[in-house]
Amino acid sequence: MQDVLILMATYNGRNFIKEQLDSIVNQSYKSWSLYISDDGSDDGTIDIINSFAGFDNRIKVFTKPESRKKGPCNNFSFLTEQALISDSQIFFFCDQDDVWQSDKIDIIRRVMLKHGDKPLLVHHDLAVVDEDLNLIAESFCEFMRLTPEKTTLNSLLSRNEVTGCAMAISKSLLHLVSPIPTGAIMHDWWCAIIAAGAGKIVFKNDKLVKYRQHARNAVGAKNIFNGMNPLTNWKSGWQRGNQEFKATVKQATLIYEHAQMKRIAPKFRQTYEYSTLLTKSKFERYKLVRKYDFLANFWLVFIVSIIRLMTIKVSD
Repeated sequence: MQDVLILMATYNGRNFIKEQLDSIVNQSYKSWSLYISDDGSDDGTIDIINSFAGFDNRIKVFTKPESRKKGPCNNFSFLTEQALISDSQIFFFCDQDDVWQSDKIDIIRRVMLKHGDKPLLVHHDLAVVDEDLNLIAESFCEFMRLTPEKTTLNSLLSRNEVTGCAMAISKSLLHLVSPIPTGAIMHDWWCAIIAAGAGKIVFKNDKLVKYRQHARNAVGAKNIFNGMNPLTNWKSGWQRGNQEFKATVKQATLIYEHAQMKRIAPKFRQTYEYSTLLTKSKFERYKLVRKYDFLANFWLVFIVSIIRLMTIKVSD
């Protein structure tokens, strides 16, 4: 039995997926399985996947032609449902366009085994590279001004600091996060919030993945000062930021409902408080975020978030 199961969601990844699959096949730790769910690729991605699956029986491919695409979050949600019925105990999430360091599985698996079978999420830093694997930034965390050592449930409600392709979770946490609802912003963010409230998050300061940046990234790495460029359209960027903030409020509502269903609601009381933010007056909003430390640690993000909180309207 393979105790490690890797979950990969794919869509039109022909340009880079072979390098990613090669890096998985060549891992120093060999007792793994790989589930790949393709979201209706039409660029030859599925042919590359099937060629790997043809010579390596550890790889299982799910393809369900549908008129409507799942999108990355729903595609990973489908994979977690499949993972629940597997015999594996440790689950890695994997993008289609990165490259893994050869000992990534071995390093993270050893960390997870030290903590036993508890609701656990382990994640690590990444090296940011361009589409030709040339280095952009040695540390994704520094590039994005993330502070993973200070991550709490409260701070995670407004800003995600756990990257899916750098994340592994235990079987007991998988049971707690599933099912991931359609309204979740992204699967990694959802898992991180549940882990912070009902389990444990461990950060390892190793760059175990080359995190490839290119035109088709679903999320990607954007320098924190990118939105401060006076040549960009601040108005549209601000409006987009308002919509993203409202999505975090909706996600907090879903988290609290999910926690009630899983009978762990007392651990997530603050998610309810966060979900009510937009129903409050400006003064009450400020009191809540200061009381619970809901906003990001980095000073610039904190200031922008306060301004947004004081000005955003439900109709925005």
